[in-house]
Amino acid sequence: MDNDRFADLLRHGEVVGGQRFRGTTDEPLTTAGLAQMRSVAAESTCWAVLFSSPSRRCAVFARDLAEERGLRLELMPELGERRFGDWENRSAAEIPIEELKRFWVDPATYTPPNAEPFEELRERVLRGWGRVLAHGAKYPLLITH
Repeated sequence: MDNDRFADLLRHGEVVGGQRFRGTTDEPLTTAGLAQMRSVAAESTCWAVLFSSPSRRCAVFARDLAEERGLRLELMPELGERRFGDWENRSAAEIPIEELKRFWVDPATYTPPNAEPFEELRERVLRGWGRVLAHGAKYPLLITH
């Protein structure tokens, strides 16, 4: 890791069930998804602490990595994926095309039906980032979506 970087972000790998709007749906990684994360993590050894979304697709790997490297792990709901409401666990093909287009064009202002509004997501993530900053650890890894 370069000395001028404060934190690393790692997105979860491939998830069982293919590409979907997962939100709070809690499916595990595939074998390939776990290998993807291990490959990326192997490139760095200088993290001081791990912060992770509590979703299985993030937390299982985070627990393994923390144990392997003797690092403290904090699971943070603030790092969870956006809640997609009526779109939860649906593929793009299962969503009305006009709604999907509106979302792709401007996800910050178009909220899927019964989903977490972007502003609430933003505030939640910023609260989490504040917790990371307050921790004061040098070179944290955040495992998220």
